[in-house]
Amino acid sequence: MARKHQKSFDIFSSFSNYLPGWKGLTVLTLLLLAGACLGSLATLILGKFLTPGELMDYQILIVYPLQFIPAMLYASGKSHRNEGFDTAGVPLDDGRFSPIGGLWLALMAAVATIACALVTEPVVELLPDMPESIKNMMEMLTGGPLWVALLSTAVFAPIFEEWLCRGMILRGMLKKYSPTVAIIISAAFFAAIHLNPWQAIPAFVLGCLFGLVYYKTGSLKLTMLMHCANNAFSILLTRIPGAQDKEYIYELFSDKVCYGFVYAACLALVIYFATRLIKTEFTK
Repeated sequence: MARKHQKSFDIFSSFSNYLPGWKGLTVLTLLLLAGACLGSLATLILGKFLTPGELMDYQILIVYPLQFIPAMLYASGKSHRNEGFDTAGVPLDDGRFSPIGGLWLALMAAVATIACALVTEPVVELLPDMPESIKNMMEMLTGGPLWVALLSTAVFAPIFEEWLCRGMILRGMLKKYSPTVAIIISAAFFAAIHLNPWQAIPAFVLGCLFGLVYYKTGSLKLTMLMHCANNAFSILLTRIPGAQDKEYIYELFSDKVCYGFVYAACLALVIYFATRLIKTEFTK
């Protein structure tokens, strides 16, 4: 068993013996809120040493990881206490990539993720205009130096959010419910932590895709890659000259017919990828 854990993502190997149910999900949510309070306290402290501009640009690098520390400490402690009762455990990352292969599966997953994000655009567009308060919050996350935005959204977010939503919640719910129900629960939680419908709708759809990948392959690294691809694509798109003021990808197309073909291709790609995942039995 020790050798199996060694193959897993070492950062997360200490959580294998904790499979949270509804009670655990509630506790993790409360600890996530406590972590947000810890992040607010850190912001106040940083404000004593940084200018307002510097605080806006760099606080996310400290505040964001702090949000997850209480939940991770709790989950690690619960896992260590459970070791004597459940020696088998369930690794957070136990990749099964055959018969497709890890490289091809990673490439397919990353492309399908970006396609899936584009497919959700028409639904999000039906929502009313985003309030200024939420726009300002989004600006804080993405409007600073490029390296800060990429580090926080394309590295920190995939690591911490995938640990929580797929590694802890989905893994725990799979022990209690059918895969479909467990995936929907984890995707709904993933949507909820984004705290606004403009992000929650695509987050739910992407969460279902991430959950399907995690259920079939057991690979948390793969869902992190997918999450990273989506967030990095979004950040880099906003830095393209002429695209900074665009809220939706379709606004980049002058020809609606061309956009229609792109949309149809993306939808077909997502359906193909999900169908192939469902039909394939993955092994090590």
